[in-house]
Parts: sequence; C-alpha cells; structure tokens
Amino acid sequence: MHIGDKIRKVRELKGYKQEYVADQLGMSVTAYGNLERGDSSPSFDRLEEIAKVLEVSVVDILNIPDQLNIHSICNSNNIGFQHTFNDYRTNEKEFNGYKMAIEAVQKENEFLKEQVRQPMEMLGKK
Repeated sequence: MHIGDKIRKVRELKGYKQEYVADQLGMSVTAYGNLERGDSSPSFDRLEEIAKVLEVSVVDILNIPDQLNIHSICNSNNIGFQHTFNDYRTNEKEFNGYKMAIEAVQKENEFLKEQVRQPMEMLGKK
C-alpha cells in the first residue's frame, strides 16, 4: 500500500471529501487526487500539512497497515486504530524509507540547533 492509499483511508475515516482537504492545503482537487492515487508523492513537509488537516500525526498515517480491523475510529481530536497485520513485510520497505527520511530531518534539526546555540551562548543567552 502506498502513502496515498493511507492518506485516503484516514481522510475517508474522518469523513472529509477530497475537495475539503485540497482546499485546506491550497491545492487543486486534481493535484490532491494525484497524491491519493499515487501518481505523485508528497514531500515530508506536505505530508505534515496533510496530517494537520486530517487531525492526526504523520506517524498515524505511516503506521496504517494494509489490513485494518477498525473498532474505534475518529473523535474530534484524533484517530484510533486497533488492527492486525496480515503481512508486515509488505510495509517494511516503505516504512524504513520514511524512517530514514525522518531521521535525516531530525539530524539536520539538531545540526541547525547547534549552529544557533553557539552564537546565543556568545551573546550570553540560552
């Protein structure tokens, strides 16, 4: 299952139309539909924006397995899943790719924080 399928599942579970999500993201319905169909892939920044509109975390989207048994879904603040995995290996490659991307962003953030920290210490600020 590609990331677009996962986004679509969350959107549908939340009861949102593609038009609503596309409007909230400031993009055309066609461009948003391309994301859900897998015709294009969202950047990590766009994925964060989508998660915010859908009122879930990026991790919630990424962790949706191919097969879901949904028992408790969608309150106003979050989405809850109880699920079973039919074949975890089918998601492992995609998950590992996103995990590596997230780790790279986290390392870059740490580097940038260090770059800011040094001048702030010189100025006597923390």
